[in-house]
Amino acid sequence: MQIQQRNRVLHPRPELLTLALGLMSFATTLVPNLAHAWGTFVVDPYCAWAYSTIQAAVDAATAYTDDSHADYIWISNDVTYTGQHIIINDDETEIIEGGFTDCNDFDPGTDHTTISGAGNDGGPVFQITGNGGAVVFSNLYITGAQRPGQNGGGIYYAGHGLLQIELTNIYLNEAGYGGGIYVTGSGGEATLYLEHDTSVLNNTADVSGGGIRIEGTTRLFALHPQTWIGFNHAMNGYGGGVEILGPARADIGSAGYNGVGAVSYNDAVEGGGAAAIPSSAGQATLRIFTTDPANPVQIDDNIASGHGGGIYLGAESSNFNHGVLCAYDFRVNDNQGADGAAIYADSSSPTFGDDVGGEAYLNTIPPGIFGGAAHCGPESVPALGAVYCSAGVPCNELRGNQARDSNQVPTAGAVIAVGSGGSLQGDPFSLRESLAAALIKLSGSAEASGVDVVRNCLIADNHTQHELISVQDGRGFGINGCTLAGNPIDNGYAMYVNGSLTLVNSIIDEPGHSVLDYVGDPSNLHIAYVIANEIATLPDGGGVQQNTPVYVDAANGDYHLALHSPGVDYANEQGGTDLERKPRDVNLAVVPNVYGSRDIGAYERQTAFDGCGTTDTLFCNGFGP
Repeated sequence: MQIQQRNRVLHPRPELLTLALGLMSFATTLVPNLAHAWGTFVVDPYCAWAYSTIQAAVDAATAYTDDSHADYIWISNDVTYTGQHIIINDDETEIIEGGFTDCNDFDPGTDHTTISGAGNDGGPVFQITGNGGAVVFSNLYITGAQRPGQNGGGIYYAGHGLLQIELTNIYLNEAGYGGGIYVTGSGGEATLYLEHDTSVLNNTADVSGGGIRIEGTTRLFALHPQTWIGFNHAMNGYGGGVEILGPARADIGSAGYNGVGAVSYNDAVEGGGAAAIPSSAGQATLRIFTTDPANPVQIDDNIASGHGGGIYLGAESSNFNHGVLCAYDFRVNDNQGADGAAIYADSSSPTFGDDVGGEAYLNTIPPGIFGGAAHCGPESVPALGAVYCSAGVPCNELRGNQARDSNQVPTAGAVIAVGSGGSLQGDPFSLRESLAAALIKLSGSAEASGVDVVRNCLIADNHTQHELISVQDGRGFGINGCTLAGNPIDNGYAMYVNGSLTLVNSIIDEPGHSVLDYVGDPSNLHIAYVIANEIATLPDGGGVQQNTPVYVDAANGDYHLALHSPGVDYANEQGGTDLERKPRDVNLAVVPNVYGSRDIGAYERQTAFDGCGTTDTLFCNGFGP
């Protein structure tokens, strides 16, 4: 249970503070070194009656027998505390707060105290054993730990209970795993809350979890504004910003810090921004969603020298566990990786049976038998404050991702890459302005793969070396209600499919390129209600037409269909909503129906009037319900 979600850590009532001050002042004349009153323990080396070290105050608070309220440890900022390795054995509630000018200050405001592990005994700055209580950090700079090969630089937490961090910067720490923060849950659930005005910056893991590593029965929540996990490094492993080791779970909904994404500018070998690595103990789950409708959650500007520039999803075959991404109203933008520049879903092969792969769900609820559905729940993201993006706000997008190596050379990788046994489902989303050999690449045998389908999607203004979509090794893929347009292709078709394909209610507008290079049984090719720039490579089917759509303003990124464009009121009614979550099957009286009232492609016209302007109007109608 969270201690609080207000703008300040709870303090004793003002009248108690006044009384405590009087008692402490009086005590200096009677009992030297009395440094606390009413459960408040003051640290100030320059104050005769205060504790001279943080550890001494922590030990006194731990021994304090009044359990009726939290113990407060107030740390002055008139000195930088160096060589710190502070050990906390937690079974109550300890609130450790810095920023106080001296021992007579009772309101730190937004000031901070620096606590450095530089030169300590090789331990983390804070080492916490959780025994069901709570530890709250506020108004601190936690820095300077050097722990090559060890777990946890700035903070090491093992056990169960609550760790809450606010108004705190954890920076320039190093460890083998979890350079900034390491939490391993056992004996119950360990819950890590990153609250407002908290950053985990420029920490280094020699292996994995540059900013944060969570494992065991741990939950991470980063839901509040002004939260930033950035510029962290996982030098030889997974998760530059965050590593989630199953059965741990992370929920990230923060709008980020001053417009910068909540998980941004991190780097790793695998999973520059975040990595969800399942273990034999269970799935690893990353859920991202928006809590501020004007500022969607972002995972952006991360780099992987290997796979998963933005997000890496692992696989564990001995117990058929997956790394799972559940994304709702999101942005995954401007990331870079050799393959899976935005998202990479890896694969693992068991000794017997089918392969197991990572699972990516973009605004969809997975139907998986082996726990996929359970791990995008059980509680709904609205219970955590999730909302739809506001109208006019770019959202549900993968934009500007690039498949490049560490020397900035374009690779043979994709923006979204899914391996054998993995799964991709998206509805709705857009994929724009990216550079890769392919935009979506699915590989692995059909028997091992999950259900792969995209609906209500826009794939536009990207540049690929080869096909936009590459489906390999006998896999099946479905496309329903999508627009593929304005994508320069260096060499190849718009799509390559070796397996099965269902393509319906969609627009393929790639002049100069054939639509489909299909290798497989013709009976596994299902095409209906498609308008394309060429149809010689498509089988005969209901509503397959060669034509050129007319957009509201494609030159400025608006791929809504103009009123009398081919594709308006074109297909049979099927219900549902479009890319902007607007109702489908809107019958426009001024447009004759071809087969029915449904528009094909990503968008459904709502009226006979162009409700959009002429500049950058892709999201002019918003994504609201």
